[in-house]
Amino acid sequence: MRFDVCKADHGSPTQCNTQGIVSILARCKGAYAKSTLRGYAADLRAFEAWCAARTLDWLPADGAAVAAYIDDEVDALSAATLRRRLAAIGFAHRMSDLPSPTTGSEVLLAVRRAVRRKNRRPAQSKGLTSAIRDQIVRGQPSSPAGLRDAALISVGYDTLCRSAELAAMRVTHLRCDADGQWSVLITRSKSDQAGDGRVAWLSPETIGLLERWLVAAAITEACFPPSLSSISGAYSSYGLCNLFDPSLDRYAAYAGLCTITGAAPVGNT
Repeated sequence: MRFDVCKADHGSPTQCNTQGIVSILARCKGAYAKSTLRGYAADLRAFEAWCAARTLDWLPADGAAVAAYIDDEVDALSAATLRRRLAAIGFAHRMSDLPSPTTGSEVLLAVRRAVRRKNRRPAQSKGLTSAIRDQIVRGQPSSPAGLRDAALISVGYDTLCRSAELAAMRVTHLRCDADGQWSVLITRSKSDQAGDGRVAWLSPETIGLLERWLVAAAITEACFPPSLSSISGAYSSYGLCNLFDPSLDRYAAYAGLCTITGAAPVGNT
């Protein structure tokens, strides 16, 4: 299935091409994670805007244009971001049944130039250790939101779950074995797209925090975390990222710690 190609000299290029991005990604719903499609959408919009400003076609793009894009953006973007943009461009072409412009020698050489020019070690986020986790949890207020956040931080720490995995958890996924050991079923993950699931152990401290929150919030069979959306009845992955990313520094401040942005218990901890 091929999509109508948006030409930069036909009408309004930005409007035309943005609609093309929406159409391409709409086909992919259900086959790719929502977070993946959001990332592709953002990267493709950036490339489309760059092309529109230069009256170039973004779909199909040619290798010379993609190489020029890399050379032009090398100072503004990290090498990892440039590679991600290339992946998005190639994806859009594949989903439109068009040859990818990202595999030619012009693009490969542009990528090598970018990597050599930005040859520096990426900034390393500070790890969330058990000691820091405990201080942050103890520093949470006793409000319902504080009980919720303490429980989520501890569950995320024990299970190494990404935000989408935390958002999918339900109270019915909790299990207690004959020895009194608690665990939680993680039904699907980024590395488990087929949904085989895995079971993650929960510490007694985490169970205690969960019980305090669930009792205070009168949550039984509902999804947890509790609803941010009256429609879905659960957090979205995006909502959880918005909860944790700007808040960890505040959590650390509650506990009397220095800022630790990047040490979130969601994502690749």
